[in-house]
Amino acid sequence: MKYHGRTNSSSKILPTSEFSRKALLALLLGISLGAITPGLQANTEENQACQDRFNVGLQSHDVNGSINLGQWSVIKGAASEYFPTVFFNEAPGNFSFSCGAYSCSASGEPVEKLEASEFKTTYSYRAYTAGAGWKWPPNTLGYRGDTEYASVNVRPWAFLTFAKKASAYRIRTLATGHHSILSLNPGDYWIENLSLGDYATLAVAGRGTVRLYLKNPPRLGRYLKMNWKGRRTDTSQLFVYAYDDFASTRGEINGFIYSKSKVTIASGTSFSGSITAQDIFIGTRNTVNLTPYRARYVDFGTLCSSDS
Repeated sequence: MKYHGRTNSSSKILPTSEFSRKALLALLLGISLGAITPGLQANTEENQACQDRFNVGLQSHDVNGSINLGQWSVIKGAASEYFPTVFFNEAPGNFSFSCGAYSCSASGEPVEKLEASEFKTTYSYRAYTAGAGWKWPPNTLGYRGDTEYASVNVRPWAFLTFAKKASAYRIRTLATGHHSILSLNPGDYWIENLSLGDYATLAVAGRGTVRLYLKNPPRLGRYLKMNWKGRRTDTSQLFVYAYDDFASTRGEINGFIYSKSKVTIASGTSFSGSITAQDIFIGTRNTVNLTPYRARYVDFGTLCSSDS
């Protein structure tokens, strides 16, 4: 069975231009030029186990793990110049302090692993396609009560939002085209294969944390934006748990990322948040803005309680 983007007679088709795209995103998310508002503090004893995995900003969870910093890259906002890892490697030729006023180094001790449950797959046959052309109200997934899909496709220049659900979404393949907008409400999303097109935007609607559980390495297009709200961007609103590698291309990523394998932040990527992985690679000429203090506002869902 295949569903297409919901439409109604009163829907308005908006012009497909970069200006109208940003205007539509601002309308949906209520973006203003003010500062970040305080998040929903989740600093409980159950959450503390998860928060401790992101306590400095960059962390390795493997006894042979490493953090690798590319040439002319700088780390800002770390809670300490000593990073929880056995090895901290800087590319030769760095003539400035990698941690701003001092040089970064390894503490010699990794953080503990964060073990999630076995990946929750789906055997659904449903396929959903969000048609091209922005509509208001937008295409909405899950409004019929469905939370499991074989495939969800967002065409280029299309806009898709997910209905609020108490239960988790389970999706085998989620793919978006170039210049598309994917808006997620806080909650759990178990995705086997994630592909975000060039210049795509993955936005978080409302307050709270979107939790992405990714089975396979995602395909992230160039110049995409993940968890972007202009000046009101809050890194605590996106948590990614990758069962495999996680690698960016040029673009902007804001959030907390945990990988059981390695994380690569490619050259030209703007990253804000915190990363924990077996190995971390930061490309050349990058400025990494770490926000470990926002971990207290990340809602890790049931991950912490099961871990503890």
